[in-house]
Amino acid sequence: MVIKNNIRIKNFGPVKEANIDISPLTIFVGSNSSGKSYSACLIHSLLNPFNGKFEDIEDSISIDSLKYILDNNGDIFDEYNYKFIDYLNSNPDFSNNPFKLPVDEFDKLFYEGIGKFYLKSIESNLKNTFSNNINKLDNIINSSFSIEFNGISLMNDNGKLLLDNFFLETTGESENSTDNKGEVVLSMSRDDEFVSIILNPIYLNLSKLDNTYVPGIIYGILSQAFISNLVENSYYLPASSYTISNHLNSFLTHEINGNINSSKLDKELMSLLLNNETSEEGFYKDIAAELSKEILGGVLQFNNVDEGIKFIDEKNGIEFDFKSLSSSVKELTPFIKYLVDLSNKEDFLVIEEPENHLHPENQRILVKYLVKLINNGLNIILTTHSDYILEQFNNLIRLGKVNEDKLNELGYCDENILNHEDVKIYNFKKESDYLYVPKEVDVNETGFIDENFSEVTDELYNESVDIIKAMEK
Repeated sequence: MVIKNNIRIKNFGPVKEANIDISPLTIFVGSNSSGKSYSACLIHSLLNPFNGKFEDIEDSISIDSLKYILDNNGDIFDEYNYKFIDYLNSNPDFSNNPFKLPVDEFDKLFYEGIGKFYLKSIESNLKNTFSNNINKLDNIINSSFSIEFNGISLMNDNGKLLLDNFFLETTGESENSTDNKGEVVLSMSRDDEFVSIILNPIYLNLSKLDNTYVPGIIYGILSQAFISNLVENSYYLPASSYTISNHLNSFLTHEINGNINSSKLDKELMSLLLNNETSEEGFYKDIAAELSKEILGGVLQFNNVDEGIKFIDEKNGIEFDFKSLSSSVKELTPFIKYLVDLSNKEDFLVIEEPENHLHPENQRILVKYLVKLINNGLNIILTTHSDYILEQFNNLIRLGKVNEDKLNELGYCDENILNHEDVKIYNFKKESDYLYVPKEVDVNETGFIDENFSEVTDELYNESVDIIKAMEK
C-alpha cells in the first residue's frame, strides 16, 4: 500500500482524536455532524496551503521564504550567511568537506524562515476554510486542538497557530535537473550533531557565481525541497456543488454585493465553474468523456465563453442549455470540469457525498470510474452516506479474486479492480455528546464489513416484519 500522507488530530471540532493514513482511496463514513467533512476540509487545507497548484508557486517559494526570514529574523540568516561565505572562500573539496551546521542552528534557521512562511499560509487557509477565529475550531470540550501532518506539529495557543515541532525533513537528495544531464544541485544528510550540505559546483557554476549569492540560493533550494515534501495539488468538491452550479449567477451577485461571504471551498468551486473556456489539458479528460457518456448520455461542452456550459446529446443531436439540465448533470459538472481541464496525475481530489442527486444505478457506475481514476494515479478522499457507494467499492475489491472470464461476463475489466491495499476506510464513532473518533475499518481481499449502515438496515427490516405481522392480525 502507498500511504500518501498521515494526519493526527486532537480536539479539532467534533473530532476528539484521529490517526488517519491517506491512501489512494480514503473513505470517511459516519453519522451526520461526526467530523467527516471537518477532517476532509482539514486535509485539503494542509495539502494545499497556497490555494493553487504547487507548480504555480514553486518558483516564488525561495524568494518568499528568504524575504520572510530577512524581515523577521535577519540576524540568524546573517550568521548562516557569513559561515557559508567563509566556507566557500576556503576553496573546499565539496565532496569530502561538506558545509556543516549544528542541527539546532539549522532547525532554527529554517523554522524562522520557510517554517513561519508555511505556518502563516496554513493559518490563513484554516481561517478561510473554517472560521476567522482559530479558537472556534477547538472541540466542544474547549480543549486546544493540535495537528500533526507528516511529522510537522501544529497547535492552537489562545487563537494563534504555532509550530510545536518543526525541522526540515531530509529524504536524500534535493534535485533540480537540467534537460539532459539531471545533475544534482546539492545533497543533504543529517545526524545527531550536524546537517551536512554537499554542493555540486558544476551545476551551480560556482566559478562564475559571486559567493555572496550562494547562501541565499541554497536556502531557496532547501525551502523548495521542504515545501515539495508537504504540498500536493488538491481540489475539493463540496456537497453543495449542485446548489452553486444551479444558482451560480445568483451566488456571484450576492458575493459581489457583500450580501454573503462564501466559504473558501465554495469560492474555489465558483472559480472552477466560471472558467468556461476549456483547455482540455486534464490528465483524466478521456476518462471524463467515458463517464459523461455512460452516466449522463452525452458530453458537457465548456469551450463557449459567451453562451456558457452546454450539454450535447450526441446520439440524438440535441444541445441543451445548462439551466435546463437535470440535477444529476449539474451535480457532476464540477467533477467533470476538473477532470477535463485541471487534473494532473497524482492529484488529490476530495469529494463530499458523491451520491447526491444520483440514482443508485448511477452511483454504481460512478464508483466504477472512481476506481478507474485511482488505478490511473488519482488520489481520492470521499465522505459518503450511501450504502450503494460502499457496496460497489466492496464488489470491485472482490473482483480481484475472480478469473478473467467471470470478469468479462460481469462487464468489467482490469481497470475496474480495486486493490484492497489501496483503500483506507474510517468510521467516525461517537465517543460522547458531540465528540467522535474515526476508527479504521478492516479491508482485505474479500472487502470490508459495512457496520455503518448494516445496523440501520437490520432495524428497518425488523420493523418491517413487525408491521407486516401487525397488519395480519
